[in-house]
Amino acid sequence: MAPRSAVVSPPIFALLARYRRSFEAMRAWLDEADLPLDERAGIADAWQAEMVAWFRENGVCLACHRPLDRCSCE
Repeated sequence: MAPRSAVVSPPIFALLARYRRSFEAMRAWLDEADLPLDERAGIADAWQAEMVAWFRENGVCLACHRPLDRCSCE
């Protein structure tokens, strides 16, 4: 049993489902947006950085899907 002070993060499958929904929404928006390619790339990069931060806030590495204390990506 985890100590009361431990942060309980959502299961990885829940995080990935939210990521996928966000990805699909971003993709649909970019497909409809009348923006030059370089602006689209910048928006996609910013979104990806937000997703990395969001996964970290939930205690998981976006790249390897492991808890941060078990991640060796960086």
